[in-house]
Amino acid sequence: MSFSGIGSWLVQQAAPVFFIGFALLAGLALLYFSAQSRRAARRRDRAGQDEHSFAENFAARGFDAEIARAVYRYLEQHTRVGFPILPGDDLDRELGMDAGDSRKAVREVASLVGRDYLPGLVMEPIVTVAELVRAVQSLPRKVLPMRRRA
Repeated sequence: MSFSGIGSWLVQQAAPVFFIGFALLAGLALLYFSAQSRRAARRRDRAGQDEHSFAENFAARGFDAEIARAVYRYLEQHTRVGFPILPGDDLDRELGMDAGDSRKAVREVASLVGRDYLPGLVMEPIVTVAELVRAVQSLPRKVLPMRRRA
């Protein structure tokens, strides 16, 4: 193949490559706008929901409201989803947390609320936000060592 043959072959391939690239960019743009639309719909559907209503929901079912608040704050800070978090939210599908992230969340929230993280007591897998709150609440409170009197 001569140089002119390679040049003409490249010119012939430019149009198909351009169309393939355009189709890929259009697909990515469609996915982006679809995700933005879903996020906006969640914000609209969950208007009026916040950390206070989240904690009240758990307190009404016998859970510790402070643990619920700590979980809400943790998830809001670490996931940055941009919409109010609800107890039934799926950690993976709706908040983008995998199994390792949920274990880390239990460990860190337990530390924040004064609970001992004992992995054998945590039922896995943790799928929803409510299960995350339940897992933290099921852990025992940290025991402070007693001081000796002199």
